[in-house]
Amino acid sequence: STSCFVLNIFSMWCIRLTLAFLLAPRLGLMGVWGAMCCELSIRGLLFLIRLARGKWLEKGALS
Repeated sequence: STSCFVLNIFSMWCIRLTLAFLLAPRLGLMGVWGAMCCELSIRGLLFLIRLARGKWLEKGALS
């Protein structure tokens, strides 16, 4: 769905790249990997919140 696409793009471009940009000069490759781990955790949390709300059921996602 479109909201899943938007969440993925937002987390990848806004969170992962920003954190990698901030952490890479100080920590190098470990900073980039840390940024990726943080972003994946935040993305998982965002999707968990979306799942728990249940609004996706109203849109007929399963039918």
